[in-house]
Amino acid sequence: RMTLGQVKIKQVKASTVSVVGYAPYTNTSACLYDSGAPYFTTPSAGQPLLVSVESDGPNCPHTTAETTSRVDILVAWIRSVVTDLPA
Repeated sequence: RMTLGQVKIKQVKASTVSVVGYAPYTNTSACLYDSGAPYFTTPSAGQPLLVSVESDGPNCPHTTAETTSRVDILVAWIRSVVTDLPA
């Protein structure tokens, strides 16, 4: 089952992005066993862009910061594995 929610970026580090729940509730968060869950940004014009993925979800629901793994630093590797991605 897919669940959608919105988060706000709290902090960006070299390999991680910390996010906190925003909508529909402040305790909107990934949960234990949600590893790999995608986090997207949706520009006003254009397709959604993958920003990060869940590395390890805590017990939930929770209102604390969630640490996700950035994907922008892995683009070269991702493209070497998934060769038919659009530009």
